[in-house]
Amino acid sequence: MTDITFAQPYWGWLLMLLPLWWILHRRFGGQNLLEIVKNGRTGHFRHPFFHVFLGAKKSAVKILGGPPWWLRLLQNVMVVVGVLALMQPGREQVVQQVETVHARHQLAFVVESSVTMTLPDYSSDDAPVSRMDAVRGALEALMKRLDQGRYGLVLYGEQAATWLPQTQDRQLFIDTLSRLQPYLLGRTDEGVGAGLGLALRQENLDAVVLISDGINRPSHISLTQVVALAQARKVPLFTVGVGAGKARARETAGLIFQPLDAGPLRQLASLTGGQFFAIHDADGLQQALAAIERKTGTRWTESRQIKQWQDFSPWLMGVLLALMGLYGALIWWLARREGGNVPL
Repeated sequence: MTDITFAQPYWGWLLMLLPLWWILHRRFGGQNLLEIVKNGRTGHFRHPFFHVFLGAKKSAVKILGGPPWWLRLLQNVMVVVGVLALMQPGREQVVQQVETVHARHQLAFVVESSVTMTLPDYSSDDAPVSRMDAVRGALEALMKRLDQGRYGLVLYGEQAATWLPQTQDRQLFIDTLSRLQPYLLGRTDEGVGAGLGLALRQENLDAVVLISDGINRPSHISLTQVVALAQARKVPLFTVGVGAGKARARETAGLIFQPLDAGPLRQLASLTGGQFFAIHDADGLQQALAAIERKTGTRWTESRQIKQWQDFSPWLMGVLLALMGLYGALIWWLARREGGNVPL
């Protein structure tokens, strides 16, 4: 019970006034309750402050004797219990233990922006969805789900550029995704090596995530050099291949439909300790990014207690009501013992 505290402790100052109240009552007060009951039976009742308001003498009220010491003690106990109830004693008790798993990631995303990213692999009958649209949607969903960390974005086509340096601002990352469009850095994909190199130069990375529909033209920077740099920095490359898994003889937006070429992407992941994901629908793309999230980053568990205030003041109010009933019964009993029947 040592952890009991008071929600309204300032009511305790009333206890400091208790001695002063008794002094003033003895000096200026009229009859006590026992005397009022007795005088009520004998017809000698006067208002307790009758002598104050009308100048009457205290002798105008018949004094039949005050209450015994134990009754006065009971009065003090009732006052103390009432003040304690106003102070609202209680304690906080644990009602639930909550454990939250937090994760911190340091990721760099390398996204292809060649013309083939316009192909509608993820289209439905109602709403055509291009490869780039699917990538934007999946990355946005990932950012909204992630907890803490730093995230960078590199874009490549014929050339490569750091589209967003590493930042902790996930909303900024989401806003930047809206500016991703095919053709921004050329129609072809020779900049894949340069893009991976820009990403790998960032510090303290958990992984680099390459999102591509395959490597179709020789890279300006050899992929062998990229693998050596990733191994030296001990940064795994996770590769996500978007697009259809096999060729379809049809023309889209003036382009011969290009299937996903998974070979180079699979090799990059295998040689650097990462993992390759071949994605042929929008749900699979989000699942792949969620799997990368689980495989990377630093995790820790935060324990938190949900506490609830246990208020003891209702119990004290019950005790106070019981003491008041006892006090009234004792007054009635004492008056009856000395003066016969007492009308209720």
